[in-house]
Amino acid sequence: MNFRGVGVTAICEWLALAMLAGVGLLGVQRLLARRLSSAGLFQYIPPSMACLIAAFVALRGRDALALVLLAVVLAYVGGVLKPFGFKSQP
Repeated sequence: MNFRGVGVTAICEWLALAMLAGVGLLGVQRLLARRLSSAGLFQYIPPSMACLIAAFVALRGRDALALVLLAVVLAYVGGVLKPFGFKSQP
């Protein structure tokens, strides 16, 4: 697929790379702020692996699957990692 000369595959790859960098930076920032124990680092493995798999899948030409994986990563980060400090209501 092409969108104004830029392939969707390239967009998916860059999105996956940017999201992987964001997840990594969030983990490092929380670790340095001492709000995360080393045991809590395991929460960052699923979104990181999903970003890597999305990039790989995009390289194979499965753009729709890559976009779905990236949407799942966004949902996981928002729901589990809570990057903006939102607290769930009881």
